[in-house]
Amino acid sequence: MNGPRKSLASSKSEYHFLIVVSRYPKHIAGYWEKVARMVGTRTAEECHKKHTSQGASRSPEKTNRRQKRGKEAAKPPAAEKPVISARAGTLKRKQQVRQFLETLPRDDVNDAFSSTYMRNKQFEIPSLCSSDDHDSMLGDLEFQTPKSACFPEVKTPQCLHITPGMMGSPNTNDDDKYVYQLQRRMKKNQFNVQKNPGPSKKCVDGPDHVRETSRDSSVHSVSDRSRGVKAKDVMKTLLFFSIPLLFIPLVWSGYLEYNQDVLIPEGWTHAGRVDPSEELELTFALKQQNVHLLEETLRLVSDPDSAQYGKYLSLEEVASLVRPSEMTQKVVRRWLQSHGVSNCLTVHTQDFMQCTMTAEVAENLLQGSRFHHYVRDGQSLIRSSAPYSVHDDVHQHLDFVGGLHRFPPKQQEPREKRQNFKAGLHLGVTPAILRARYNLTAADVGSAQNNSQAVAQFLEQYFHPADLTEFMNLFGRTFPHMSQVDRVVGTQGGGKAGLEASLDVEYIMSTGANISTWVFTNPGRHESQEPFLQWMVLLSNMSDLPWVHTISYGDDEDSLSTAYMTRINMEFMKAGVRGISLLFASGDSGAGCRHLGKEKNSFRPSFPASSPYVTTVGGTSFKNPYKVTYEVTDYISGGGFSNVFKMPDYQVSAVQGYLKSVKATLPPQSYFNTSGRAYPDMAALSDNYWVVSNRVPIPWVSGTSASTPVVGGMLSLINGQRLLKGLPALGFLNPRLYKLKGQALFDVTEGCHLSCLDEQVQGKGFCAAPSWDPVTGWGTPNYPELLAALLTK
Repeated sequence: MNGPRKSLASSKSEYHFLIVVSRYPKHIAGYWEKVARMVGTRTAEECHKKHTSQGASRSPEKTNRRQKRGKEAAKPPAAEKPVISARAGTLKRKQQVRQFLETLPRDDVNDAFSSTYMRNKQFEIPSLCSSDDHDSMLGDLEFQTPKSACFPEVKTPQCLHITPGMMGSPNTNDDDKYVYQLQRRMKKNQFNVQKNPGPSKKCVDGPDHVRETSRDSSVHSVSDRSRGVKAKDVMKTLLFFSIPLLFIPLVWSGYLEYNQDVLIPEGWTHAGRVDPSEELELTFALKQQNVHLLEETLRLVSDPDSAQYGKYLSLEEVASLVRPSEMTQKVVRRWLQSHGVSNCLTVHTQDFMQCTMTAEVAENLLQGSRFHHYVRDGQSLIRSSAPYSVHDDVHQHLDFVGGLHRFPPKQQEPREKRQNFKAGLHLGVTPAILRARYNLTAADVGSAQNNSQAVAQFLEQYFHPADLTEFMNLFGRTFPHMSQVDRVVGTQGGGKAGLEASLDVEYIMSTGANISTWVFTNPGRHESQEPFLQWMVLLSNMSDLPWVHTISYGDDEDSLSTAYMTRINMEFMKAGVRGISLLFASGDSGAGCRHLGKEKNSFRPSFPASSPYVTTVGGTSFKNPYKVTYEVTDYISGGGFSNVFKMPDYQVSAVQGYLKSVKATLPPQSYFNTSGRAYPDMAALSDNYWVVSNRVPIPWVSGTSASTPVVGGMLSLINGQRLLKGLPALGFLNPRLYKLKGQALFDVTEGCHLSCLDEQVQGKGFCAAPSWDPVTGWGTPNYPELLAALLTK
């Protein structure tokens, strides 16, 4: 005997699900089949039979309603629903979010949403309109934003679609972040929510669309006029089974870069709306495959204890590893084609597409975007003033779209100091001073034919060949060198030379002397392009690249979306598995400072300096600025802990050792993330350089944009010696650098860098200490010993 058959209404969630769908029109063909799909556990006949028998049988809920009515009358009035009003990141706000979540219904909806239809994004909701022409299925690849008499054209997300991203228990920390940013932008009118044009006569009552966001609430309020059955009642019933799914992910469904800062940076002036017919160039970052395998490959080829050390991949092999799936490529292309976008270029790895389209098409394609012209210091850009979203079917196939956000950070020219000169002492840092301090001789120059190095410039910075020639005439007479750049990738501007560009080129070519040097210059061919992103795309499309790249560029971590930084990290990994060393300046703002509110601050890490997949270079000064002495911290040297990326395994021991050894003198832990990626990794002199720019020798130039090419030049020299011995290039240096544990580097143990000017830290960030520290890393290179340590394998 098999026992009694389970009744259709035995599951409370099934019963309420059936109550909801019973309100929809039933004359549409295939209605009960759709209901059965949604319930997921019953056939169409069972659903129909149960519906027709509801009038004769009393539901479990109705049976208990009279019994509960007396008890409910005696209950005290329900407390008001908690509101979320405290500032993000505070303990009070976390408590408010927790209290809010505890007030939400906690019904079990696993059975209704565990079908293969949902897992395969083939979930279909019965139409709220009287015609099956408006039925919406997620898997049908109809990419136009839903639009009908019932649903006016609105930005995704809307209640038509339920995606896997809406499911599962809400992450209160992330939700809190989404809510805070949405509230802030709504207060500042940064993007408009479409007003309700009024319900169509053909529409059955239901949730029309999101209308407004309460200033003190973390959930969109949905409103509509009553027609027959009140919409509020319908929505209440809908929320009964779906509220655990809809809390905040619904609000941000379709947004690729939900936490991208879209505020217009200071200094940029609005210059009007972009004409609808004006052409834009946007970059689509397609989802890559085998990301975890890529990371594991990087670990193996970069770890000197691994049998795979130095066995780098070719561009073809990298492309085969990470190339987007056929489905991803087809979905994205069909989506673009459905909007009339056909003028697209791709890269070798097929994971970036750069497409040209009009502003009108772009705004239809990327719902919510609004393109405007902005100008600063003669530079003109096109950016969107509001967040964008994509169709839910495309969301899982894209990382982000470039060309809408991310204004170039304001160029921080290397500092120029004026100091009184003391007779008999050196005037400042020159190639000869660097060689004396780091023990390079005149014979320490490049000789390998297959060795090369590069610098990259993004912010309309250009070098002049005449400046390089003049610099070498003045300061390069004691060692063999080259006076010309071998290759410029990009377009050199015809205006004045930039101090940053001059500094980078002159010092990588004087430290890494006699080595072929490239200059990548990417001002952005179009106003809507992002120069740094264009450089990354270029690396993905070139099979022949220099072994060492130094980059003096960065932006505040909190101004960039997590999706963007995560994808850029993948590009860094792709470079690392090819044996390319990427060195980034740690920045010139010390620990940085972010003002979170009244009398509350935190340190402000910089990206890409905070990436776990690059080598970050900090800065030092001579103890006596007029003599070649030991080094101390340069107070501007950038350093700290990422708030986005976790601490990589290769540095855990070193960083934890630092945190324990200086625990008593650390800044308050509310200022930094002790579990984040810590930087810099090493350092070099960054103070009082001589530079030739626009044919004029300029003294006292400072910044980590000076120390980074110096370290890069020395790594290029070591690469040259390795190549001569038949060894592979160094590639991603950090795993090997941290295994040295400070061997072959001058440890810097004096000085602190700057931070927030407040009562708690009083302008002091982290301080140098024996071994690794977040101001100078492991210290500065002692070239002969570093060469010996890195030539062993």
